[in-house]
Amino acid sequence: MKLVERKDINESEWTRWCTQNPLVGPFCQLEYLDAVAENVLFLIDEGNGGIALPYKVKFGVKTLYTPVFCRWISLVGKQQLTSEKIDGIVKDALRQADVYTQHNLFGGEPEELIYQTVNEQQYSLNTQAKRKIKKAKTEEWKIVFDEPAETAIDLIESALKNKFANLEDSSFPLLRKLATNFEKSGQLKIISLHDSSNKLIGSLLLIESESRVLYLKGACIESVKMKGGMYLLMNEAIQSAFASNKTFDFGGSRIPGVRKFNLSFGSVDQTYFHYKWSNGPFWYTLLKNLGKALKK
Repeated sequence: MKLVERKDINESEWTRWCTQNPLVGPFCQLEYLDAVAENVLFLIDEGNGGIALPYKVKFGVKTLYTPVFCRWISLVGKQQLTSEKIDGIVKDALRQADVYTQHNLFGGEPEELIYQTVNEQQYSLNTQAKRKIKKAKTEEWKIVFDEPAETAIDLIESALKNKFANLEDSSFPLLRKLATNFEKSGQLKIISLHDSSNKLIGSLLLIESESRVLYLKGACIESVKMKGGMYLLMNEAIQSAFASNKTFDFGGSRIPGVRKFNLSFGSVDQTYFHYKWSNGPFWYTLLKNLGKALKK
């Protein structure tokens, strides 16, 4: 096994490994990592597969992390790597970590988290979703499939900015880069809502892969949201996924209200994992705590 930086990765081989594991989703694709990660180190099991390790550097110490808009890191390829094989190598290279993983990768007892998916057999609207969609359909709105990515993101940014702790000002340029990268690869799908005057009032960004459609980010203006706009858009996205025989992936959220919304379509909880470790030099912790104190 070997560790290589992003500039040294065999791009065609990595892309082939990603396609061998469709359940990983787009998070390990180079288009995704190039858009959202500060740096990426790859642990490669030559000829078999590997794992992408996004990291940032602070006070000279490398920290393994999960970039914004990225749910997890995961093994790709033949997945012959095990936690016993990679744990020591990763922790030696990346002394700090606050990272989410698809599998139980690093030993110990990680925190278990959930996201939601739904397939055509599981799909079932609850009373709330039926009522909201019915209400939305009484409005003079229309579904649009050819919204420019920039326009959609402008609306999403204006609707979501300052509402979620993980969505800082710096997050939206990354979202634009992410959309651009997947637009080039043909995997970006945008479903929007227009009012009777053709004004954009809601939009969803989706990424399509071989077996599933991933909800990346979306929003409606507040008055439209109150009238069921997000339920209408999300239901359209789900039905579009089913039409292609694909599972719909809600992207996951630890916010109870968002999970409740996702479950209203018959979705099912899936598990992923959260790891933290701190093996950096003693002065790193001192400097980090000092930095936090100065921000107060």
